Amino acid sequence: MKLNKSSVAAICVLAVMLICWFAIEKMSVEDKYNNEGARSEIISLERGETQEIAFKNSEEDFTLVNKGGSYFIKESNVEADVQAVSQVLDNILKIDGKLLEKKCSDIAQYGLDTPKAVVSFTAKGEKTTLTLGNLTPAETEYYLMNDDGDVYSIYTNAGTALLSRRWQFMDLTLFTSAYDDISTVSVKGENSFSAEKETAGTWKIESEKDGEYEISDEMFREKIGLYFENMYAKRLVANTAENRALSGLDSPEGTVTITNKRGDKTEFKVFRDKENREAAVIKNDGEDIFITIDSYFDMLDVKKDNLK
Repeated sequence: MKLNKSSVAAICVLAVMLICWFAIEKMSVEDKYNNEGARSEIISLERGETQEIAFKNSEEDFTLVNKGGSYFIKESNVEADVQAVSQVLDNILKIDGKLLEKKCSDIAQYGLDTPKAVVSFTAKGEKTTLTLGNLTPAETEYYLMNDDGDVYSIYTNAGTALLSRRWQFMDLTLFTSAYDDISTVSVKGENSFSAEKETAGTWKIESEKDGEYEISDEMFREKIGLYFENMYAKRLVANTAENRALSGLDSPEGTVTITNKRGDKTEFKVFRDKENREAAVIKNDGEDIFITIDSYFDMLDVKKDNLK
């Protein structure tokens, strides 16, 4: 059967119309989801109305509580660092993103079945939860799901802030003391010794291996007390059995005890990872493990031959 010219022309026109329709539809979808102008508001809260922000990630769960404009870490009952809180709130109280899929049924493709973080906001008695997934393939944005199951892509600065750890809001001071205020230092480990400052400005050392001897104050400060005035952690993790095992503190390498002139003692249980130049430290049997610089605890290696 042959088609006449008018029929062929009509089919061609229809084909062109279908192609144009699909092209326009595709453009409208791309305009909806990919253009900057199509970004949608995901969350918008004011600081004053936000009562709690609960963070859950692969390391720990913790909550920031707003008490009269100041934020406290609920689990530690300590005030959070003002500057750190302000920086994070600037990035998470107002988040917009590009809508990728409404009421998503296959969240695994976005890494939302095993989320990197879940953050819940309580404001005016109402709770809003955001779930953070993987980075996009280009690693320029994160995937995020809201309470309704809608999936968005959001800027990395918001994603990074949602990934915040408890230690980022805490004082990371490990130990600071005027050097002249230190009266004794005790080291227990492979090279155990005790050191006591004498009135003549020298230090008396009693060592299990090297016996009793004296060194100058200058030598003591250089080899043992170099960092006593400024010791800070790089980060913190909770003092749990799992973290103690991971950091080596289930079997500490040694213990360092520093006593000042008033008799106040500070004890550090230490395990050093010399390959990564880090030390894991528990201070005064506290609730946290400080991850810090291994050289702070070089006194664990001190022998008489090192003090010449």
